[in-house]
Amino acid sequence: MTLIEKDNKGVYTVHFDEIECNNIQYDSSLNNHSVYTALIEKNTVCDGYAMAFQLIMEELGIESYIVTGPNHAWNAVKYDGKLYWVDVTWADQDGYIWNKWFLCGTN
Repeated sequence: MTLIEKDNKGVYTVHFDEIECNNIQYDSSLNNHSVYTALIEKNTVCDGYAMAFQLIMEELGIESYIVTGPNHAWNAVKYDGKLYWVDVTWADQDGYIWNKWFLCGTN
């Protein structure tokens, strides 16, 4: 398995469980807030997870956004003309990947 796969129809499968969830620890000190701390230091908070996800989506040419609310950040991804939530932070549950937070409806 590779981290990013593309099928013969041009559909990408991105294994965020391997890229982010299994490799990044949530920073309980709340000091790390960047793509660098997420992907290089492997220790960040929600905005670092969201920025890392956004960077990967941009590299793949997939329309996505960082969404922020009170004390949290996550992403929205456009798929088939609709926006879906992706919350890599909440999906990363200390070794368990909670897929409930991938491509959730925005309503």
